Amino acid sequence: MVIKPLSDNQVKLRQGQGLGQHIIMQTQAALKKDGIKHIELSARKSAQKFYEKLGCQTKNQAF
Repeated sequence: MVIKPLSDNQVKLRQGQGLGQHIIMQTQAALKKDGIKHIELSARKSAQKFYEKLGCQTKNQAF
């Protein structure tokens, strides 16, 4: 992961380092452990392929 300092109390995380995938997979695992079988989320059309690679399916029109 690449972290770019912006100021003393602010940083920017670079995309493409696997952080988003890690967050989604850990969230899915935790919810599954709690018995959750269906997760619905909203995403921009530009992020659709990212979520599809993680096994998500488009149900409604992306925005």
